[in-house]
Amino acid sequence: MLNGFAKQTAPLNDYEQHTLLPVIIRGLREKVGAGNIITSTKIIAGMRKAGYKLDDVRLRKIINHIRNNELIPCLASTSKGYFVATCSQELDDCIASIQGRIASQQAIIAALQQQKQKYFN
Repeated sequence: MLNGFAKQTAPLNDYEQHTLLPVIIRGLREKVGAGNIITSTKIIAGMRKAGYKLDDVRLRKIINHIRNNELIPCLASTSKGYFVATCSQELDDCIASIQGRIASQQAIIAALQQQKQKYFN
């Protein structure tokens, strides 16, 4: 877990692992191709309507778990939602988006390290 981000970085709990994860996997497996995209808002609303407890932070953690453990191969995303990629380009676009976010965060780290040096050393 990361300091100050305990909820966001906590491993999946038993409820998430054994109750939510299988339901989310079943739903996302049907979202094949970018034309069948589903937003996190719709996923959460559907899960809540069915009586499950889920928020956006833990949905992202579950998605992370699905991707890292290849539970749904080629689970892609855009700013519009999640879907199973059907071609290399869909996956390339997803990878490029994630790489862009990483680059932005690396720039923030560099700026904060410079500020730390300037103001605290």
